[in-house]
Amino acid sequence: CRTPSESEEFVEIKKRRDDLEHHLVQQMQQVFPEGQLQQMLARMPEAIHMVLAAQPYADQQEQQQVQQQQQQHQHQHQQQQKVQHQRLDAQVVASTQQSAKAASSHPALLAHVQLALLAHVQPARTAKYCSRLASEQ
Repeated sequence: CRTPSESEEFVEIKKRRDDLEHHLVQQMQQVFPEGQLQQMLARMPEAIHMVLAAQPYADQQEQQQVQQQQQQHQHQHQQQQKVQHQRLDAQVVASTQQSAKAASSHPALLAHVQLALLAHVQPARTAKYCSRLASEQ
């Protein structure tokens, strides 16, 4: 159910992502020994998942309160979902900023992690992010 222009844009984004990934692998092969690089790449999806799954205890408490409120106030459901999405966005921004400090010496790695996080949380925004990323380079 994609329009032709969206499909072309999607293919272009995928190609750019693959190019970025290939470039990243080439860069990392110069920095890390071969075996270590393979391990890191194999664990990247797991690491991204862990970053997304990691939540402080206080935030879990807050989410439980929100869920109780949802049961009591069904008509506020959409508004609370929006708040949860904003909270999740904020968490992703925070975790991406932490990644930025760790990966600042490898900008391509940082871009790859940011893109993967964004694609996981906000697929619709990934296209905008990709075009912004391309225009910055």
